[in-house]
Amino acid sequence: NGVSLGNPRLAFVCVSEDMTGEFGLCGYFREFDRDLHDDERLQFANGEIPPPFDPDQQPKPPADEWDEVRLDKANRNYALEYVRNGLCELANVIGRDDARELGRLAARLIGLQYFAETAAMIGARDGDLADAARYLGRMFEGMGDAISIQDDGGRPVLRQRGCRVARGLVADERDLVLDCWIEIWRGALASQRTIKTLDMRPDGDALSWHIAVLERSREHQRPH
Repeated sequence: NGVSLGNPRLAFVCVSEDMTGEFGLCGYFREFDRDLHDDERLQFANGEIPPPFDPDQQPKPPADEWDEVRLDKANRNYALEYVRNGLCELANVIGRDDARELGRLAARLIGLQYFAETAAMIGARDGDLADAARYLGRMFEGMGDAISIQDDGGRPVLRQRGCRVARGLVADERDLVLDCWIEIWRGALASQRTIKTLDMRPDGDALSWHIAVLERSREHQRPH
């Protein structure tokens, strides 16, 4: 943050972390009286709690430059960058295959759990294949991507150009992030009353998403 803000004296002091069973990812910023080295910009203080939160003391972006839409985009971009960085760093720690397995499982669970909430936010509904395509289209448009929906023999095909979540990543990192990203939307469609499947295919400089109804086996179709 100090680098981004042009302040080489600014550090973040972490006093608590989620993964260690403490009270969450928490800390505070501290400005030193000298320029910091690279390894001093992030610091840890065990057994310390952050200063009391005072909303009146928090900096506010200038209203004439940061309207509600821009703030929403900043929150979105921060979340996307958090996921991208987290997956790529996880691969460096535990290996690409294990990172992909864990990332895909976590993403699918998120999609299963949050379809209803996200659908309500954008006015989508749990319906047929066309409804599912419109849901995905609205969600992808919310990331700033260009979307078109076509018909392929009664099945909608959604074409996505831009793909912000993978933008700027090198080949291996792009593949890892996309493999996990797909599972969010597979989980979302699998949570609907009519379970749907989702297949993503590269399409030139775009991605094509193919949606279908899950075909049940004959055994599962028999009356009991």
